[in-house]
Amino acid sequence: MKKALFRVTDAVVVAAVLLAAFVCLVLARGGAPNGKQAVVHVAGQSPITYDLSVPQTVTVAGLHGHSLTVTIQNGQVRIAESTCPDRVCVHTGWLSRGGQAAVCVPSGVTVRVVGGSDAVDGVTA
Repeated sequence: MKKALFRVTDAVVVAAVLLAAFVCLVLARGGAPNGKQAVVHVAGQSPITYDLSVPQTVTVAGLHGHSLTVTIQNGQVRIAESTCPDRVCVHTGWLSRGGQAAVCVPSGVTVRVVGGSDAVDGVTA
């Protein structure tokens, strides 16, 4: 007599695990709705607001002679280029949801997405 390699209960367990993983993925990708504006702030200066629905590329003069290129397209914003030494701000990638931000510490520049009801994360909740 052959023993079954895969039983009905095994299929139910696998389906339940896949369903739980899918629900976790959906919840993790949820959160704040897409933002409407990008606010670029250089330390010691007034912030400048850009509409995320208007594609554009802006050069921002930061502190200590650093400059950044901020790109807006498809309702998203990112720091595309920077002359700072570590370029962590560039590796942040595209931002689109309210409350997301990219910061270039050496140049004193912050790019933040606002509008669309900013999200409350686990830290501020």
